[in-house]
Amino acid sequence: MDHINLLNTAARRAEGLATELLREYKQKNVTTGGVDLTAICRQIIGEKEVVNQKKIVLELQSELKNAVTVSLSEAYLARIYSNLLNNAIDASESGGRVMTNIIQGPTMVKISIIDFGNGIDPETLSLIKLGRSVSKGKNETYDGGTGIGLSSAFCYIQEAGGNIEVESNVGKGTTVSIALPIILKDRT
Repeated sequence: MDHINLLNTAARRAEGLATELLREYKQKNVTTGGVDLTAICRQIIGEKEVVNQKKIVLELQSELKNAVTVSLSEAYLARIYSNLLNNAIDASESGGRVMTNIIQGPTMVKISIIDFGNGIDPETLSLIKLGRSVSKGKNETYDGGTGIGLSSAFCYIQEAGGNIEVESNVGKGTTVSIALPIILKDRT
């Protein structure tokens, strides 16, 4: 079996795993009480700083004053944020910087992860925006990913009524933003 067939088989297996994860997600009741997004991000940043061999500066800016209720569990939010933060760290040069911004609007909360790495080429970016699994190209120094993390994140966020936007400029960096609806409590 040649390398292309091996890669195609691995890609099909990865997409099957993403489908299975989505099926598992749909079977769970993921609506939760208030989720402290700032605390989740701060904890994951702390974990990443411990193993951060590239000495990337990880920054967090949050305007949230209180926990918010969203239609995604704390565990899924943590998994998605951790994966996106890993991607940003992987894309950054040693000594670089990755920022996380959390803002709240009247009906949505938005988490943006911003790196100042090499950016994503337009062809790959178009696949990402379609929710397709992609892995890092042959010119990348990191080879530990399967490419299903962002694809799975798209599925989970969309199922929760939110969206993911990816903006990138080659040579300048990438911003991945997650917007999730805030579940407003009935005030009667």
